[in-house]
Amino acid sequence: CPKCGGEMEKKFIILGPERRISANQCKICKFYMPA
Repeated sequence: CPKCGGEMEKKFIILGPERRISANQCKICKFYMPA
């Protein structure tokens, strides 16, 4: 994680019924960035 240095994990962020993006989310501070 660029913010806290923690481990990132692959997640899918649901933006709407038909819109979902894959992102990496930090397990510690929950910061996420598009993958």
